[in-house]
Amino acid sequence: MKINILHKLASYELLNSLLSLGLSKGRYAVFGSAPLWVHGIRDSIHDLDVVVDKKTFHELAESDKFKQYISRGVLTGDPLIRIPTEHGDIEIFYKIPSAPKGLTPEKIISKAKTYYGVPMASLEHVLEWKRNLGREKDLVDIKKIEAVLNRKMVSRVNRPR
Repeated sequence: MKINILHKLASYELLNSLLSLGLSKGRYAVFGSAPLWVHGIRDSIHDLDVVVDKKTFHELAESDKFKQYISRGVLTGDPLIRIPTEHGDIEIFYKIPSAPKGLTPEKIISKAKTYYGVPMASLEHVLEWKRNLGREKDLVDIKKIEAVLNRKMVSRVNRPR
């Protein structure tokens, strides 16, 4: 139990680290496992995947604050900004690895909802992406996301009007 609490605290600290970067609202959204965490699908998070549009990425990459963190993504080799923190890495990117056609940063950012002060990608967008990836670990997440989305749909249908 103690380790689980420490992991949860580290997850909140990771979000605080992101907020301390001062990224502009409406120009980014957290993608990947963090939206699963805020919906109770994951117990904790160990890194943050932050999607921005191409213009924002280049502005960040050219700034003195982020220049030193330019890196390459593991899956595609595309440029990203990887910021190490005490609680995990924050990775900022504009090219979503293995994204299905039409799932753009702009679309994800426009539909993001704020949790703990941070814009999070919708579960629908994370589901779409994970279906396209199709890795074994994604298949487990897909089932859990679908279960959460189905519960939300049922509660909307059964809600008194």
